[in-house]
Amino acid sequence: VNSTNTSGGFIFLSARERTPFDYNKDGYSELGELKNESMGFNWYLHLSEDSEFFFHFHRIHEQRRGGNKFDLPVYEAEIAEALQHWRWGGTMRWNHHPSTLFDYRLYYSFAFEKRKSYYGGLSGYTAADTLRALDFYGRTDNPLQVGGAQINYRVGNQLLTSGVQYSWNRLKDRATANPIYHIDNLYTNVGIFLQDNIELGTKGQTEFVIGARVDKHSELNSWILSPRINGKLKLGRGWILRGAFTTGFKPPQIYDEDLHLCGVEGDQKVTRNAYNLKPEKSHSFSGGIEFQNVVGSIPVMFDMTGFYTVLKGSFTLQFVGKTGNTERWERVNGGGANVKGVEFDIGLRPLPTLEFRGGLTYKKSRYDRILEDWNTKNFLRTPDLYGYLWMSLDLTSGITFFAAGNYTGKALIPHEIAVEGQENPDLVLKESNDFFEIDLSLSFRVFIVPGVAGKINVGAKNITDAYQKDLDRGPNRDPAYVYGSSRPRTFYTGFEVMF
Repeated sequence: VNSTNTSGGFIFLSARERTPFDYNKDGYSELGELKNESMGFNWYLHLSEDSEFFFHFHRIHEQRRGGNKFDLPVYEAEIAEALQHWRWGGTMRWNHHPSTLFDYRLYYSFAFEKRKSYYGGLSGYTAADTLRALDFYGRTDNPLQVGGAQINYRVGNQLLTSGVQYSWNRLKDRATANPIYHIDNLYTNVGIFLQDNIELGTKGQTEFVIGARVDKHSELNSWILSPRINGKLKLGRGWILRGAFTTGFKPPQIYDEDLHLCGVEGDQKVTRNAYNLKPEKSHSFSGGIEFQNVVGSIPVMFDMTGFYTVLKGSFTLQFVGKTGNTERWERVNGGGANVKGVEFDIGLRPLPTLEFRGGLTYKKSRYDRILEDWNTKNFLRTPDLYGYLWMSLDLTSGITFFAAGNYTGKALIPHEIAVEGQENPDLVLKESNDFFEIDLSLSFRVFIVPGVAGKINVGAKNITDAYQKDLDRGPNRDPAYVYGSSRPRTFYTGFEVMF
């Protein structure tokens, strides 16, 4: 054992700013204003050759705002969706290998997040309207802590793994003016797991991983058992056959940022769990074949996987009622659902400086019951077909060219259309177009001074401008009627410094 201590690490800093962008020129942003500053560091210490202490810390401050009238306070806009986050987080981990047969790991992670929000705006221009617009401020505090231990023990051709994990999650949410909808809850979960990794054959041609985990969540009355089994068979010449059966669960949750609040005409949408809400459970089956070898002189990778997942008690939302400007929804257990499909991935490197990768996924996602408002069993906003293709080419030792194409297939998109003089919107289900995006970039590595290097990036995203064309317009638009590419045609440049 080397008694000499060694340590090292790095510091990272970043800043980003984006002005709001109004794609359809209706005076309301499609891409909101964004300001982000991040900083942190990673550090490790080797007390000996068989032990390591690792520490990570970060701090993030981010502001986002969408809507209109960005030069005014949020409560003076017709529509404003504004968030400001402060997040402190970190991880401490101790790894120790006392012998070749035994090792263990202890870890602790934390995140303390504070959020200020505003979802709403002016519904008129009287003094009373201005006072009511002040009701849409909110605040959320969410400290999270996770700790645990893992032990690995090797016996012959087996690797036994066991461990325990404990999570502590406090949620204090005051995102509505009415205190009756405030949240002050503590969620805890204890998980215990055991796994056996068995290799058979002189070169480990066959491998099985059999394990199970039990969890006790504070929102559930009993323990949840989640078994799993994986198998792998090496057929020779680079071919591998794989199969797996896994289970899992999702506990009841209160807060969902996408659904919790919605700023439409100053209305607030509040989602709460129904009484005796049960966990959402899943059972997944998958099988596939993989190839990794050199064909001629070209490294080739190919993978084909089929999958089938059954969901029981899947979470869905149910409208309860509306009081004033507050809509009340409940998260309930719906029927079951299933997701099945197949995915392909391929990669090859015909030259040391040139690499290609591509993939295609086809799947069908359906509920067992028809969605009442939309008269369909299909998952909403979920395409059946999507794929990607990218190429990386080193033009010189310091210049790299990158090109990528991403395909997103058609999907069913729900649309709530506000009608003047009508309290409830019209509900329309539309099939979206498909999208094909092309990204191009060049990166230049530059030498600055000894020990300090830099990289310049220039490029364009979504050159084809494959972007939603039927965006809603005006203050009464449906903020959830958004699909397809996340950004229109965008040109960018960046600079990185490494030392």
